[in-house]
Amino acid sequence: MKESEVKKAKEIVNSFIDSLSASAKANVFAIEEYLKIEIEGKDSPLLIGYHGDNLRALRHLLSAMIRKQVSDSVVVMVDVAGYVAGKERRIQKMAQKAIDEAKKKGKAELPPMTSFERRIAHSYIADQGFKSESEGEGKDRHILVEK
Repeated sequence: MKESEVKKAKEIVNSFIDSLSASAKANVFAIEEYLKIEIEGKDSPLLIGYHGDNLRALRHLLSAMIRKQVSDSVVVMVDVAGYVAGKERRIQKMAQKAIDEAKKKGKAELPPMTSFERRIAHSYIADQGFKSESEGEGKDRHILVEK
């Protein structure tokens, strides 16, 4: 990703945060094909919302704005006050417990998760040399783990 694209994305993000009158600042940087946005500030809890609801909306809006104005192929990752990083660690711990259970019983099941959460779990499980598959519909969609 070009430095000029990262700069433009940072302008978009900070302008959006300012339009919300939120007391927060963003760091924007490129990691391979991803654009990582880390937001910190006094209003971080407001930007995260209940169980990350506002953060998911923020990710969706910023992603759409950046794709339209910078590059339609960029993958945008947004974290506010380390909320997503903490969630990733919790999901990886759950996945590890499922892996341990699969070692003993042949298979295990994770609870229902969002597509974003399942993507984290699938990646972690694959890195550990196990197979995983999503099963179910809608809010009941979950992951099965096998050796």
